[in-house]
Amino acid sequence: MFDIERARELFKKHPIKQITWYPDYPEKTHWTNPFSHSDFEAGLRSFHAKPTSLLYLHMPYCPKLCLFCNCKKVITSDYTKVHNYMDWLYREMRMHINFCRDNGLTPNISEIHLGGGSPDYISKEDFRSYMDNIRMFVGWDNIREISMEIDPRHAKPDDMRFYHSMGINRVSFGIQDFDPDVQKDIDRIQPDFLVARLIVPEIRNLFPHGINFDIMFGLPRQTLDSFRKTINKVIELSPDRISLLRMNMTPKYFPHQLQMSVDKIPDPLITRELLHNAVQMLTANGYVRTAFDHFAKPDDDVAKAKEAGEMKWGSFGCTAGRYQDVLALGNSGFSRFPRHSVQSVYEIEGWSQMISENKFPILRGHILSDDDLIRRDVTQHLRSNSSIQYESVEREHGIDFKNYFVRELERIAQLAEDGLVEIRSDGFEMTEFGSLFADFIAENFDAYIYKTARS
Repeated sequence: MFDIERARELFKKHPIKQITWYPDYPEKTHWTNPFSHSDFEAGLRSFHAKPTSLLYLHMPYCPKLCLFCNCKKVITSDYTKVHNYMDWLYREMRMHINFCRDNGLTPNISEIHLGGGSPDYISKEDFRSYMDNIRMFVGWDNIREISMEIDPRHAKPDDMRFYHSMGINRVSFGIQDFDPDVQKDIDRIQPDFLVARLIVPEIRNLFPHGINFDIMFGLPRQTLDSFRKTINKVIELSPDRISLLRMNMTPKYFPHQLQMSVDKIPDPLITRELLHNAVQMLTANGYVRTAFDHFAKPDDDVAKAKEAGEMKWGSFGCTAGRYQDVLALGNSGFSRFPRHSVQSVYEIEGWSQMISENKFPILRGHILSDDDLIRRDVTQHLRSNSSIQYESVEREHGIDFKNYFVRELERIAQLAEDGLVEIRSDGFEMTEFGSLFADFIAENFDAYIYKTARS
């Protein structure tokens, strides 16, 4: 049973300073140092020197707006825009091919993710060209996994067979919620039979690396009862992985969110209870809780990596730990290099203009300090494992954890008094109740909030 009164007191005592899940560190709002194209190129060299990494390709276009969405997308029914965008994406790809050639580098890409927007908006003819162009960039024999985001409102069983024939071996379905009232409010009508027809055994077997469902909590008109029904339907359909995503209400940047019934959005306490109930239901039905808000079947790669202590958490959720660095192509993409974080230009016009000038379309970036690297690892440990082992951080970074994080551990001790963490001589871990506040616990190591960075 979720103790809502206890949670209410915690919110009063420890107000959250910044709403973030810490998929990376530091947050983009704290990128303050100058960042040049030469810095980006230095980051690229270090990226390609890594043995394994991910290539992310962004398709921003969608045929219809979902009111909850805060992704960078463009809504259009004019397919010529999609086709033209692909041409610019290929030009950006060729810039990277030329950079690798001129610098004697071999792209060490091991996994590929096609995201959006709606990558299944691409026509079959253009999708074939898409994959051909990717093959020109990466060493195809080194690719282990190619995953793709699918909108089940648009995809048909024959489309799934086509994606399999193109090399896609893992798919992720944007579900959000199965409740008709919630779907109507967010303007995403998606009866469960549309999903069920795409995961019959014949089709499921085409994607040996698994099927993921994205489920969102904190949506308008969600109730404890309606969300239980959604989770029960998820369990019935039995995806290999589940990502429970909290809706991020940011109407300042995405004013269309105000078209939803804002007064029907669950408050922060109910939102945590929705998560708590989902955790209880999924784990009771055989799913492994791989991170704060992610789940997998025990035989899934991510669950096995969790058991082995190799799982990683990042911008793409939980992974089996084969990569941490990401090269993102397309407008608004976020790249994570060993010591550089980079954001591509948001607007398609500015992005394509820089490509036309043969410039990497970089909007901003950040070179991580030694302190940033340490704190990035700590927040990632917390998000991946719900715990910190002092020795593992000390071994990686050559620090004495307790001396380095004196003030942070004082705050963690206060959280232990509130039952959110349990402190041991060699580290600390979140309690079951505390795991519902993983974002807040990780926040205590954010030097940009608490101004405790070491020079």
